[in-house]
Amino acid sequence: MSDSDYNEGVHLITPATRLKTFAAGEMVACGVCSRANPPNRAQCLYCGGNLPVVLSEDPGSIPIAEDEAPGQTLLLSSDQFGKVTDEIVAKLALIVGISREELSAAVLAGGALPLAATDNSTQEARLTSQIESLGLEPSQVPPEDLSLGSRKVRGLDITSDFVRALGTASEKQSHDWKEITLIVMGRIVTTRIEVDEKRRGGKTKALDARQFSSDQMLMDIYFKAGEAWRVYADDFDYSCLGERKAMTGFENFGRLLDLMREHAPAAEIDNSYARKRALLANVWPLDEASRRTVAFARDRKHQQSTTTSNESQFNQYSRAAYLLRTRSEATAQ
Repeated sequence: MSDSDYNEGVHLITPATRLKTFAAGEMVACGVCSRANPPNRAQCLYCGGNLPVVLSEDPGSIPIAEDEAPGQTLLLSSDQFGKVTDEIVAKLALIVGISREELSAAVLAGGALPLAATDNSTQEARLTSQIESLGLEPSQVPPEDLSLGSRKVRGLDITSDFVRALGTASEKQSHDWKEITLIVMGRIVTTRIEVDEKRRGGKTKALDARQFSSDQMLMDIYFKAGEAWRVYADDFDYSCLGERKAMTGFENFGRLLDLMREHAPAAEIDNSYARKRALLANVWPLDEASRRTVAFARDRKHQQSTTTSNESQFNQYSRAAYLLRTRSEATAQ
């Protein structure tokens, strides 16, 4: 169909498409920053450097049988880090397919240590055996357990005895401070790149390019019964701070965490997420979606936008950290 078949000003928008995710063994290391990237990218997500071309599938990949059970995510709990020597770090890095430096940084950061998200039970068994040969005991978490979400709260009612989400009158929705077992800190970073192009006569001319980014601090508050509350720094009423309330959201977010520490001193604070980005990208790649818009006002113009976000990656890490914490507490009892 030619351009003349359309009226001026008509826009055709293709729906957003979620791209394929890849297993740890399929990721490609950037030659500039050494971070793991999906094999279908030409440039690094992090530094923009050119990535090596993947000519064929990984010969070491394992075929999936029709009756194959889905794989699980393999993780190490922080209480095993005492066993992790420099020699074990070097061997473990080879097993999971990341650099020794990235793995060392993740271990030093503390908290849960995701190692690989396996595609099937055969791959899971092979990696588990290799990790156990190093004297480590990886935990397995099924995908469905990592998909459970948190409840967003926009304000808290805080007393010396309990904490309750604002807008909830029921006492059943309040929690004693002793029930808080874990607080996971993080940031959600979303980047969108838009490229405008003009296409005519089989030729393409770049017109303009723009990049938009957002950065949102957040914390997930986990209770022993399994409930989780999520606080976004820029979408929260800090009235619960009382006289401690400051002028900026950044300061108030920090003061809210301090208040949590005071009332729930036994709760673990996991603020290691930001220091594990390279490792986590190897386990749970960033979400990437593309969208194409075509406009027919005078000249045919195309706009291609690509959006990347670490939201699902943080969601999975946060839930995994809680599950490992719960298992450790159950073992200690």
